[in-house]
Amino acid sequence: MDGIPLNDYPRPQMVRNGYLSLNGTWKCCITKHSLKADSQRNITVDTVYEGDIVVPFSPEAQYSGVNHILMPDEAITYNLSFDIQEGFLNEITLIHFDAVDYICEVYLNGNLLTRNEGGYLPFEVDVSSFIKEGTNRLDVIVTDPTDTLSQPRGKQKLKNGGIFYTPISGIWQSVWLETVPKGYVKSIKIDTDIDEKTVTVHADTELDEFFVSVIDKQDVVYQGLCDKDKKIIFKMDNIRMWSPEDPYLYNLEITAGTDVVKSYFGMRKFSIVKDEFGYSRLALNN
Repeated sequence: MDGIPLNDYPRPQMVRNGYLSLNGTWKCCITKHSLKADSQRNITVDTVYEGDIVVPFSPEAQYSGVNHILMPDEAITYNLSFDIQEGFLNEITLIHFDAVDYICEVYLNGNLLTRNEGGYLPFEVDVSSFIKEGTNRLDVIVTDPTDTLSQPRGKQKLKNGGIFYTPISGIWQSVWLETVPKGYVKSIKIDTDIDEKTVTVHADTELDEFFVSVIDKQDVVYQGLCDKDKKIIFKMDNIRMWSPEDPYLYNLEITAGTDVVKSYFGMRKFSIVKDEFGYSRLALNN
């Protein structure tokens, strides 16, 4: 595989500058551990694999370059050295893991940052106190019981076949870093109403206010400050509806202090209506 895999921006509905993808070739080591009652879990009894792995492909995937099913008595240790350019860091720096299966510990420059359990949901770590300009080292240690313990796993099974799939383990979604100012926008919610011809924008920020611009193609058509409830409602004139034939999207720009976030929305509505025979049907845009 050439280049960095999945190198596009990983969160298109909240885009900001100050972003660094950590996908690509990492070092990894898969070790087998003692599980005897009179032994410690961290005693390594064998090294199964040592070499490169392409993140964010799981070690079971061909594209990872490893092609190994991680067993319950094994651990995979990832490490990556990456450089931070002078002037890149803002007041707060976060590392995002979009999915790691299943139990993991995250270290930066030798400091334990967090321990996370779960294979499907993203999580983030504030690394502001530990990251530095120049070279940094990120280590992630992962174990995965798969179907030997009770955990959400879908159809993953160590002895796969029939309706059951080959399990996946470790980092299997993008890893990325972003650096933000204090009071940054943590999340946004966009509600559209084609009947009232409105769009409502909510933003989670520690600041008292934020500013929103609605952009139609390249033109700013609406803009304003949020209210005391940290939301703003725009009345849309001459709206262009979203449809499969014309999937038109408006752009948004949200500013909170020095933080600028870009997003988008479509004016559409899904509903259930009765047809002429009284049957319920799914309807788009009434």
